[in-house]
Amino acid sequence: MNESTSPNMYIKPDYSAQVEQWLAEGNQIKSLANGEGANSKKFNNRDKSKSPQDAMRRIMSNSIAVDRAQKENPRAKARSEARTSGLKRYTGSECKKCGSTQKFVSTNNCVACSGRSAAKSMQKKRAS
Repeated sequence: MNESTSPNMYIKPDYSAQVEQWLAEGNQIKSLANGEGANSKKFNNRDKSKSPQDAMRRIMSNSIAVDRAQKENPRAKARSEARTSGLKRYTGSECKKCGSTQKFVSTNNCVACSGRSAAKSMQKKRAS
């Protein structure tokens, strides 16, 4: 278990020649202020400090932008206008199954597909 330790493993290489050459090229050694280190103290070496408030502000502004973009959608406008005027149905996007554009305001489901589904379920109830 005990490995033999040679004294050479504790001797560090001499970099004095490279340091002298580096200084001769006009470079300078900067002394750090007391308590400072060469590594950044910020997480992941970020340039800007990020507080939880900054993150929350960024999330909220993004959420508001997405919400405004959705409200600008003409189909969403049609649904909200139908809701405010008290209608049960409105003309929305085309249904993927049947191609109809009539939708319910409350569920945003296709009127024709909902009617067919209700008819099928009623037939199943009557049959059993």
